[in-house]
Amino acid sequence: MPFRGAHQAGIVTPAQDRLHFASFQLLRGVDRAALIELLSDWTVAAEALTRGAELGAGGAASGPPLAPPSDTGEALGLGAAKLTLTFGFGRSLFETKDGEDRFGLAERLPAEFTELPAFAFDLLDSATTGGDLCIQACADDPQVAVHAIRNLSRIAMGRARIAWSQLGFGRTSSTSQSQDTPRNLFGFKDGTANVMAEDREGLAEHIWVPESHPQEWLRGGSYLVARKIAMTIETWDRASLSEQERIVGRTKGEGGPLSGGAEFDAPNFEAVSTAGGPAIATDAHVRLAHPEQNGGARMLRRGYNYVDGSNPLGQLGAGLFFISFQKDPATFVRVQQSLKADSMNEYLRHVGSGLWAIPRGISPGSTSVRRSSRSLRSREEPLAAAPRAAPAEPHRDRDEPAAREQYPGDRAVADAQKPGNHGVFGNGVRGRLPPVVRAAHCRTSADLFCVDERREPGAHDCVQEHANRERGQDDRGVAARPATDHGILICWHEPGLRSVLRKYALQSMRHQGFHPPWRAAVLS
Repeated sequence: MPFRGAHQAGIVTPAQDRLHFASFQLLRGVDRAALIELLSDWTVAAEALTRGAELGAGGAASGPPLAPPSDTGEALGLGAAKLTLTFGFGRSLFETKDGEDRFGLAERLPAEFTELPAFAFDLLDSATTGGDLCIQACADDPQVAVHAIRNLSRIAMGRARIAWSQLGFGRTSSTSQSQDTPRNLFGFKDGTANVMAEDREGLAEHIWVPESHPQEWLRGGSYLVARKIAMTIETWDRASLSEQERIVGRTKGEGGPLSGGAEFDAPNFEAVSTAGGPAIATDAHVRLAHPEQNGGARMLRRGYNYVDGSNPLGQLGAGLFFISFQKDPATFVRVQQSLKADSMNEYLRHVGSGLWAIPRGISPGSTSVRRSSRSLRSREEPLAAAPRAAPAEPHRDRDEPAAREQYPGDRAVADAQKPGNHGVFGNGVRGRLPPVVRAAHCRTSADLFCVDERREPGAHDCVQEHANRERGQDDRGVAARPATDHGILICWHEPGLRSVLRKYALQSMRHQGFHPPWRAAVLS
């Protein structure tokens, strides 16, 4: 599926069979420039993944034998499987609940982008709610979708982590008239009245943010609402067929409204049953959720079924991972508040939730991946002008209390950071230190080695080899990625390993014929 277009893929794209949805939390200390870099890196990777291509120059099996592959490889031979990747920005990216503007983006926060209110019967788990960023990966092969999220998460290491994620199967809505209406785990057809891809007027009216919107970066975009809805399957299965149909307001077989007619016939809410009451009950789901009962509000639904195993009583941990797109979050809020009286609530528990702004797509004619992050800066603002986060508090490992006195490079670093001199930041060592070796503690609680391979060819391989050997495993917790300056960043997330890995790195490089003088520094 094409990655570029006026709108992001994965919204009106005919819904695929499988989902892997991931919510990301940016790590402490990540600044605006690092955020823009992450979005740019994700853009490059997403274009490759949606083509079914391997990531990186060496891919999964052709890179340096002593370095981790740039692609994890589980999707080799599976093709693209109609993979789409849809990216979203959480409200906390612009402003936290405490009012903190971490990235200088508060002025770009849309007025309508407010937190979802509490709804009746919410039992939200904070572990599956919210997030700074989200990625929706949909594909016809579950392994392709998982591969995409896995590798995008790997690319984000040191900058963002997955806060929570959800696997889905069996789409519960159609987004194109070419698709049959699917069924949810209650056994009923779901999403009959969905806005379809062919309904351009409906999409413009209800789904796409208009071109008149004051925030330029959001024009042509949308808002994604995700709700993890647990179903009490075993209780539902004991309800009679007539009771199930009364709760839904449609027949279970064909999906037609109880007022009469076929699936796509409009329900008649004035119709009377043979028993004398309303043909469609006043608390039926189809009545309360219908646009006629909600001021014409419509959404594009793109949910999936899920099963997260079972509990000790043998009950399925199953339900609906609801996803909807709309041009204004108020649309979802209105409909959800209307469902307060829904008799189906007896069988549902809302346990997870999230709202993200979905930027417009990347123009097919664009040659710059940084257009994916245009929302983070004005057209005139150069990338280098992005404000940096304040320096972190000094950190030392328990096993190296005198680390700052062990390396002669420390003094040079201190001098380089004095007013009037160039600081030591980013990829590579600037100022008065030659770009040979740098050990640093950064604010993300990740430790870094930066090796300039222009001066020390092959240094990356030997450092990574000993880092992995010390850990006794391949690359879990340890990641290598290309850096600018033709160097290599090697990151790990256990500060206790810092001195050990530094020792092995330096020893290894000496053994490989890379000779002193070494210049290393422990930075805060």
